[in-house]
Amino acid sequence: ADEREASKRRDFTINAMMIDAISGKVLDFYGGLADLRARILRVVDPRTFVEDSLRVYRAVQFAARFELRTEHHTLELMRSIDVSDLSCERVKAELIKFFRAPAHRYGMMLMQELGLYERVFGLRIDTRTHERLMQFIERGESFVRNEMFFLYAFLNFLGLDKDKILKNENSERKIKNEKNRKNYINRTRQCRGRRVAGCKFI
Repeated sequence: ADEREASKRRDFTINAMMIDAISGKVLDFYGGLADLRARILRVVDPRTFVEDSLRVYRAVQFAARFELRTEHHTLELMRSIDVSDLSCERVKAELIKFFRAPAHRYGMMLMQELGLYERVFGLRIDTRTHERLMQFIERGESFVRNEMFFLYAFLNFLGLDKDKILKNENSERKIKNEKNRKNYINRTRQCRGRRVAGCKFI
């Protein structure tokens, strides 16, 4: 009973599973294993989920880490949550996990559906441009894989002020040195106009 109640207060079903320390048995009271196999992101309990608005950003990094699509009612619930109460530091922690994730398309689609680009970067992206952006990043990551590549490719594609945004996001500390920083910028610039696997970058 205690385990079930503790699991109920978790955010998503895939994050609500436990392992019995004695028997080694997986305790899955809310269908997390089935959702993980089906690659579905689903809220455990809508009533407790809304207690922490950071869970909206956590959904993005989960989607990108595990290639998850968000269940309809979960998506609608997250759309109803005001995330303006969050501190920059808490948001940054989740965004860094998103930047490091292996499947950015899934997180990007969720950010678009939740309107988080406007919150984080101060802009709206139309559907067509967003699809081209995702393709641009996917092609680039086929030959450049680094936790900062996503952010630099994103900013370069949209022509945003990299120095200003990175300063605001305080993400420069994630780059080891200035030489690496310049290298990442140059590699993303090289993507433009290059054909990779028959696909021309914008």
